[in-house]
Amino acid sequence: MTLLTRFRENKPLPNSLYRQINQHFKYYWLNNRLSQVQKDNKFINALPRSIKRGIVVHYLFDDIFFNFRFFFNPQKYKDSKFLYDVAFGLKPRHFSEKDEENVIYDEEEEVLEMYFIQSGEIQIGYHMYQQPLERDRYMLTHKLGSNSFFGDYYICHNKKAEFVHIATTEVEAFALSKKFLMRKVFPNYPQIYKEIRDDSKYRYNSQIKDEIMKHKMSHIEVVNKRSTYNTLNIRHK
Repeated sequence: MTLLTRFRENKPLPNSLYRQINQHFKYYWLNNRLSQVQKDNKFINALPRSIKRGIVVHYLFDDIFFNFRFFFNPQKYKDSKFLYDVAFGLKPRHFSEKDEENVIYDEEEEVLEMYFIQSGEIQIGYHMYQQPLERDRYMLTHKLGSNSFFGDYYICHNKKAEFVHIATTEVEAFALSKKFLMRKVFPNYPQIYKEIRDDSKYRYNSQIKDEIMKHKMSHIEVVNKRSTYNTLNIRHK
């Protein structure tokens, strides 16, 4: 906090920003399962490999790997070191449903993390082409709740977010960063990466993109009709 204020000539941080930073680290420290089990921990390194893997995979993150098995596929990869390696990138995240804090991804925004929802709900949609008296900013068409995950397609295919993703309740989740996956995990498991990449594309297109785009095109048609009608009225007058 002190370093941040120095960039603003010792002006204090805005209260809302201070609160968000404080809440982030408070949640992170309370929910970081890896706080005592980093790979360079002397105690962990003194243990046999099978015990180390058991602690991380079958004790600390067994619920995550099971609840999100459509991504991690623990049965298929149980004999691989993949689950052990990927576990060290799982970081706790919390999102608020409050306005100005609830946008997780915005359209055309670079996606730096993917998320595994433990509790809460997010919704996915698009920015509305607003008319003068309309107050809604987004049209949200899809919901994701507990045990759902998102962002894998954007990361695996190096894409920016096509749609807006918004927390509509308090959300607790775990994150895997693009940097961690692309530099430390996927290069070591090319076949697993290919499978995850292909699966993410199929899920995204069939469950998210196709339906939202149909909805968005219908909305654009309605907006265009209104614009044409208004233009004709103006010309008539």
